Amino acid sequence: MMASACIICLQCTSTVDLYQLPFPNKNHITQTASLSDPHSLSLLLKSCTTIRSLSQATQLHAHLLKLGISSDPYIQNSLIQAYSACDSLALAHQLFDQMPQRTVVSWNCMMAGYSNHGHWKELYSLFLQMMHESSVKPNSVTLVRALTACVKLGDFDTGWMIHRFIKDDFREMPLNLANALLNMYAKSGEMEFAQRFFDNMTEKDVISWTTMISGFAKSGNMAFGRMVFNHMPERTTVSWNAMLSGYIENGLFEDGVSLFLEMVGASEKPDKVTFLNVLALCVRLEHLYMGRSIHGYMHKIGIEPRVNLINSLIEMYIKCGDMQCAKCLFERMSEKNEASWTSMMVGYVKCGCMDRAMKLFNEMPERDVVSWNAIIASHAQKGYPHEALDLFNKMLCSDVSPDGVTLVSALSACGKLGALEQGMWIHALILRNNIERDVHLGTSLVDMYAKCGCIELALGAFHNMPSKDLYAWSTMIQGLAMNGNGENALELLKMMENEGQLPDDVVFLSVLTACSHAGLVQEGRHCFDLMKHYGLCPKAEHYTCMVDLLARNGLLDEAKEFIEKMSLTGEAEWRAVLGACRAHGDVALAEYAAQRVIEIDPYNSGAYILLSNLYAEERRWDDVANVRKVMRDRGVQKIPGCSWTVVNGFLQLFMAGVNSFEDVSS
Repeated sequence: MMASACIICLQCTSTVDLYQLPFPNKNHITQTASLSDPHSLSLLLKSCTTIRSLSQATQLHAHLLKLGISSDPYIQNSLIQAYSACDSLALAHQLFDQMPQRTVVSWNCMMAGYSNHGHWKELYSLFLQMMHESSVKPNSVTLVRALTACVKLGDFDTGWMIHRFIKDDFREMPLNLANALLNMYAKSGEMEFAQRFFDNMTEKDVISWTTMISGFAKSGNMAFGRMVFNHMPERTTVSWNAMLSGYIENGLFEDGVSLFLEMVGASEKPDKVTFLNVLALCVRLEHLYMGRSIHGYMHKIGIEPRVNLINSLIEMYIKCGDMQCAKCLFERMSEKNEASWTSMMVGYVKCGCMDRAMKLFNEMPERDVVSWNAIIASHAQKGYPHEALDLFNKMLCSDVSPDGVTLVSALSACGKLGALEQGMWIHALILRNNIERDVHLGTSLVDMYAKCGCIELALGAFHNMPSKDLYAWSTMIQGLAMNGNGENALELLKMMENEGQLPDDVVFLSVLTACSHAGLVQEGRHCFDLMKHYGLCPKAEHYTCMVDLLARNGLLDEAKEFIEKMSLTGEAEWRAVLGACRAHGDVALAEYAAQRVIEIDPYNSGAYILLSNLYAEERRWDDVANVRKVMRDRGVQKIPGCSWTVVNGFLQLFMAGVNSFEDVSS
């Protein structure tokens, strides 16, 4: 129910200016205004609806009150339409509530107002009120709108009830109502029922066939969608667009390109929606030549590119690596919106031009939350977490409020910087403003606390998440591994299995890492074997982790045998053995492992340094000198060490061989 509003009265209006209404014949207005015929006066109300003038509608309402015919049902229905068209649904509903007699047209007029403004909950409530409180039976127009509301709200159970009502009260189902039912079943995913319903329809039009195509596309069955498309007696551009969208949604990009070429060959003129779809295909395929061809074809057939189409062209050029064309299009745009500026900004970030991206951001006439999110996320993801937090703080001082996406980026930056205080402040902001903690935001909190070393707070955030996906479980287990909590990581893996969430290879990598850091050899072996139970094939990272687990715990010969048995060829496994050899003083195996590493990567300074240090500990100075000589002869240089520390709330980097922080930052 909309909020109540004052219905127009004679005391608060002036005389209606009929000559401002869009009638071609002003004499007709004068004649009509002098009459009290409801039908003639309803024409004036329709004019108010056409020009969407609330002031004219209210003045005309006052004129009708003065004539004493405002209670006529025909007039009242016209008034409801006029107020709805003028965005005054509260006045329309109040007038509807005060009607002494409502016909099915009255109900339909009020529902149309809600439908046109996308107020599906109000439309749904009005329909239920009609069914329970009114003696007026709905007609096909009413039921079409009710079914549309059910689809928009996802209330398919009510849609089934409406179908049963239609079966009882309609001998012959009108085509518009049949199409609405078909759409409801297709959107609900009941494609088998939709197919049977479609087959039994006595009459079908292009909408019926296209609905089936969209339904199969949504369910991921493009083979059946194509079959329906092939059997269509008549195709429109909308039908072709439905097939194109289906191919894009299901990742069948090459099939989408073939369909577009087929469309052009069939002399079917593409529209703007077609080109939006085809440009999306170019973006997915990163096919610059095709994108340029599409751009030229648009000019050839006279498609006038509006702002959304130009934005798609800009996105295509950026994704395909042609920033120059994107820049030219952007600069020539007579009208730009936030999406135009944001696309260019993200494009500059993608090609590493952070200064240009910031310059563009500062020049934006208006910034919405999407623009702020793009610039903050770009800095956080490109290795500029400090700048990302600075931008986040500036956003808080602007008139744009952060959303969940903003906070995910800010928390990511906090985790990378170890900025615990700022992360806790963001957590408090979420709680204070009752921001919905979806799985992405909840996982970001877990990740931030884990990276800041606050594993208890990370566990608290994890257990308070209303829902968890695979990434959330993986992040928590990885956090436990990072903080050396191997046993807790194993317990979480069991809890994950008990809750029916199947682990993936990333989860097992985190668990193996946790076992390695905690020295849990038997448990690590069990987890490695458990991967096969879930149908997962270990990757190079898992093998490396197992080698590290064995080597760390002094099982050097077993680690060597594991590498050779598995025929592993990566240098990471031998490097793990080499590092452990120094800890356990096994010079012979260290020499063997170092040789394997150097064979794979002759310029790996770490292998030379580890072997040199091991020789030094054994006081084999001639061997130390030989290693250093080989490094000099091959031009292998040691990577300088570095350390990080927080000074006055800022993360500072210090590198070996550099005298001051200023030298590093420059």
